[in-house]
Amino acid sequence: MRLDFFMLADSAEVVDAPRGARKLNITGGGVTHVGAAEFPYRVPSLAIVIRFFLGADDADTTHALVVRMTGPDGEELLALGHELKFEGDPASHEGEEPSLFIVGQLANAPFPTSGTYHFDLVLDEDLVDRKAITAVEWSETPAEGE
Repeated sequence: MRLDFFMLADSAEVVDAPRGARKLNITGGGVTHVGAAEFPYRVPSLAIVIRFFLGADDADTTHALVVRMTGPDGEELLALGHELKFEGDPASHEGEEPSLFIVGQLANAPFPTSGTYHFDLVLDEDLVDRKAITAVEWSETPAEGE
């Protein structure tokens, strides 16, 4: 398995496309900060969006995937784990590299204080990628579109 991308977004979903294909719809992709009038704060919706490319060596394998959120002090705030099990050769269209979309929607993700938080992507106990998201306190309500 080879990581193509890992991002945070407002929302995301994987949908069926013609001829057995799958498409990824992302809204508000590339989230890097959260603004709140006060802390603690919970983000109503935050999506974790991942795509891995699969190779022939992924046939008949099992992998452990974990996404871990840590706070500014390094304390683990949440951990989401999933076992990925592949049976047979990964399917794809002619000339296309097989891939796997993974989308997780977090409701009420916790941000106890302002500061920099991290989302770690761990595959088989190896850190594959890390995304930072900064929580900032806004002294006033932002204008529409900010």
